[in-house]
Amino acid sequence: FGLARLGSLTEVSDDAELRRLIALRDGLNSDIEDLRLRRDAMTADDYQAELLNNMLELATVEEQIEKREGELE
Repeated sequence: FGLARLGSLTEVSDDAELRRLIALRDGLNSDIEDLRLRRDAMTADDYQAELLNNMLELATVEEQIEKREGELE
């Protein structure tokens, strides 16, 4: 299944903080995709724990992006 990439169409911003957050989000999405590719080499518990950590961090970053975008409007 595909991972929803909320905010992935965000225009490139002149705001350094927003660019930093978007780069962080993109890195987390990449980490999640890499994790999925390594899934078969991991125990189910390790996979789920790492996926959960990445997803929680991604949700936090998405929230920060939305907040920063609201501040810039």
